[in-house]
Amino acid sequence: MGFIFLKGQPSPSGSRLPDSIGPAFWIVAGVLGLVWLLIHAAFGVELEQQLSDLRLSQLAPEGRADSVVVVAIDEAALDAIGPWPWPRTCMAEFIARLGTTASPAAIVLDMVFPPGPPAIEDRSLQEVLQRGDLPPVILGQLLAGDEIGRKGRLRISQIAGDTRLAPRHSGHLGNSPGIAAAADGVGHINAVIDADGRLRDMRPILCGGEGCTLALGLAYVSELLGHPPWRLERATGWAGWRLYPEGARAMALPLREDFRMAIPWRPTSPHLYVSAAEVWRGGLPPEMLRDRIVLVGGLAMGLGDRVYAPTGMHAPGVEAHARFIAAMLSGQFTRPPPWPGVWPVLAILLQTGALLLWMKRPARMLIAGVTLAAAWGLGNGLAYSAGWEVTILPPLIYPVMLALAFMLAALVSSRAQLRQGLFAYLPRPLANRLARGEEPDKEVGWSTVLYADIVGYSRVSRGMDPETVAAWGNAGVDAMVEEIEARGGIIDNIAGDGLLAYWREGDPAAQAEQAIAAAKAIHGRLQGLNHDFSAQGLPGLDIGIGIHAGPLVSGSFGGKRRRYTVLGEVANLAHRIERQTRHAGHRLLISAEVACRQRRHATHSVGRYALLGPQSQTELHALDGDAPAPDVLNKEPSRA
Repeated sequence: MGFIFLKGQPSPSGSRLPDSIGPAFWIVAGVLGLVWLLIHAAFGVELEQQLSDLRLSQLAPEGRADSVVVVAIDEAALDAIGPWPWPRTCMAEFIARLGTTASPAAIVLDMVFPPGPPAIEDRSLQEVLQRGDLPPVILGQLLAGDEIGRKGRLRISQIAGDTRLAPRHSGHLGNSPGIAAAADGVGHINAVIDADGRLRDMRPILCGGEGCTLALGLAYVSELLGHPPWRLERATGWAGWRLYPEGARAMALPLREDFRMAIPWRPTSPHLYVSAAEVWRGGLPPEMLRDRIVLVGGLAMGLGDRVYAPTGMHAPGVEAHARFIAAMLSGQFTRPPPWPGVWPVLAILLQTGALLLWMKRPARMLIAGVTLAAAWGLGNGLAYSAGWEVTILPPLIYPVMLALAFMLAALVSSRAQLRQGLFAYLPRPLANRLARGEEPDKEVGWSTVLYADIVGYSRVSRGMDPETVAAWGNAGVDAMVEEIEARGGIIDNIAGDGLLAYWREGDPAAQAEQAIAAAKAIHGRLQGLNHDFSAQGLPGLDIGIGIHAGPLVSGSFGGKRRRYTVLGEVANLAHRIERQTRHAGHRLLISAEVACRQRRHATHSVGRYALLGPQSQTELHALDGDAPAPDVLNKEPSRA
């Protein structure tokens, strides 16, 4: 297969060697544009997410799984303690039992206690939170839009830096003021649900009208560090943002441009789950929770606190907080590399250079494209294992798409070259039918036939070398072909210095007028051609033309070797009429059959000629005003 847009000498495989990179550049540019559209379309975004999910499920770090224990409000807890939500007096008793008997490092409650219950309920919970013998207790709060309004007290964090681009919410659901003030820390529990319903990420910081608040897990870390101010700043190298406590830059969390961080999901949970019923009944061994971070959250199906993880499992919402805290404590978060957008671009540039080495062999180019895509996938996975999170999709699909584009271009080029070859050697209607895979039928119809020949070709060519003769004669034949096809004629056959053409469309008058117009145009081209030949020291061209009309059969003839042509006496007579242009004093002769059917051109009879033998006389006409033929060539013997 070859490329129609590449010129040069054919390679052994049939491709054409390029003499410029321009056409290949446009293919590369087109594929790059298509890739850009794909990765920004909804389908591309979803595909990138699915690839990231696969990478995460196989390679995500576990974090310190043994540092976090989930105390689940499951069906057993609801049976033992009562239906949810539990009264705050009951919740106060639960926290007291958990803190005094198990001695955890902290109690993190994935829940909000908004205003509403009687004051005695709030007071009982507030008193427990203020006890000095309990570990730190962290509560949740929600930020939302105006539809939720402003309920309860929103605890804000001290965050320095430019927070204007951070995600903002105008409403919130906070805790009762006394409870919010008594808690050791409060963090937001907003989930980030993607369009496909999966929870992949968490936003460590959200802002409202009153200020910004840290996520639930970060609120615990902040309490652990003594509630220092936090700083939000741009990361170096176009790598998003960094959020860290003042004086502890080494603890910086890597935030993407949209202020998200990936939750390190795995197909199964690494964390220990215990039922809140066991805590309530006091049957849980104290060492199971001692010095561990205890996350309390809903697990029962009826509570509605379940999320769809990217690994495909349905998990309780508290599991996302558990994984986030465990990864944060171990520093096992993946992060964008410096200059994250550069690496895919660099990979695509290298892939392009490698693939262009094979552009003259599209089949091997496809193998190379698949290999390069696989290499990118492997390298991307290795980078992820090392802690770098790089986009997957563009360099994964680009080399395959580019190879397929070159293969398609080669196929189109091959078909175009086939059509060009058919048009060069066959009549255009026949070439079109063959290109469509159709077998041409034999047809009989009225046809006007034009036969043209270079007069004196044999005599003139004896004084020139073969290459010069070919160029000289081809100039005349090309002029004939262009003028005939421009006027609807069909080239049947080109034989050396002459050709046979015919018209089958339209009525006899229209055919005759088109044939005569083509003949006049051919003779009109000779003046310019001969002027050029004279400047080159070559003889001028002289072309004789004969035109006749009548019934003619066209079709494909032959057995195993077939040939499409026209057959009949009309074609024979047109040839014989052209031979008389050597003797009749005119280089354009038409039969009376043609002359009487057309109305646009004035003609006159030049006599009757025995074209088919002494017994058959054919009247020939010339156009009025037609210049006489050159005398020097009129002396050639007649071949009629």
